[in-house]
Amino acid sequence: MDIINNFKKVLKIDIAFIELFVYFISSLIIFPAILYVIYYYLRYMSKGIITTLEVKIKIGNIISLVLSFILSVEILKTYYIKSYKQLIIITTLLILKLLINYFLTHEIENAQKQKERIH
Repeated sequence: MDIINNFKKVLKIDIAFIELFVYFISSLIIFPAILYVIYYYLRYMSKGIITTLEVKIKIGNIISLVLSFILSVEILKTYYIKSYKQLIIITTLLILKLLINYFLTHEIENAQKQKERIH
C-alpha cells in the first residue's frame, strides 16, 4: 500500500507540473497570436469586412487550440479527485470549456462561410 500511496503523490505532483507547463505554453501561443491579429487587422483594415472575418477566424482557431490544451489538463486532473464536490467542480469546468469550444467552432465555420460568400 505504501508504494501505491507514493505513486499517487508523485502522480499528483507531476500533474501539477504538467498543468503549469500547459498554461505556460498556452500563454506563449495566445499572446503572440493576439499581437499578430492586431497587426494583421491594422495593416489590412482597408479591405473592410473581409479583414474582420479573417481576424475572427484566426483568433477563433487560436483560442480553440488553447482551450483544447487546457481541456486535456482538466481531464488529467480527474485522476486524483478525492470527493464528489471536486468531481462536480471539474465536471462543470469540463462541460463549460467544451461548450465554449463547440460554439467557438460554430462561429468560425459561420465566419468562413460568410467570407466565401463575399468572395
